[in-house]
Amino acid sequence: MRNTISDFAANMKSFARPNLFEVEISPRGAGTSKNNINQRLNISCHTCQVPGLEILTTEKDTTQAGYNSIAYQKTYADVTMQFYCNSDMKELEIFQNWMSLMVSPINNHVGYHKSYAAQISIKNIDRQQKKVLTTTLFDAYPKSVGAIDLSYGANDEVMSISVVFTYRYYEQVFGDKELTASGSSEYGDNTETSPESLVNSVLDKTSTLTQNAEGKLSTAFKSLRVSSAVNVGGVNVAGRLL
Repeated sequence: MRNTISDFAANMKSFARPNLFEVEISPRGAGTSKNNINQRLNISCHTCQVPGLEILTTEKDTTQAGYNSIAYQKTYADVTMQFYCNSDMKELEIFQNWMSLMVSPINNHVGYHKSYAAQISIKNIDRQQKKVLTTTLFDAYPKSVGAIDLSYGANDEVMSISVVFTYRYYEQVFGDKELTASGSSEYGDNTETSPESLVNSVLDKTSTLTQNAEGKLSTAFKSLRVSSAVNVGGVNVAGRLL
């Protein structure tokens, strides 16, 4: 059955607008108060992106995959944002100070990842200013700051800087809800790991595991009991394989 204009109007009552968004950035290494910086970057960001996601697959012409493309890894695309520059060029200074934490401009020493990684939120809103999608980038930092073109003929234009952010992963929340447990997914750093899960992670890498129909892992080992101390990745973990 062909769709009519009435069907289209009944199902598509409102469209998402690309110009309705907000960003929240907490930069590292900034020289002014945090609240002022966050508000300034939020206001000055005039172009942003909802990040993409790509699944890497094998080639089809391999007998190991049965001539099918097999997914083996996911990659997160970088996010590009553009910011209006005020007359004091503070926006440029903020990102340059942030990037100096990664590689020192004086001695070229590389900083610790935790010293420059931050969290960025991209919020899509509707015409009633309600959140419809919140994308949170974890362990994000500016990868590059683009060159700024200067011209005598650009008298009526506003200077803008382009910043490319890279990050570890992102989480998305649809609707007017908050992210309940920041960084609590399998990639998060805030989740405590039990001794049993540490030992199981070693088994994942050193033994052949299969997944049955019920989603449970089965191995050649009959059981796993906690009785003595072993060292896993420099951490003493109680456990003994029987």
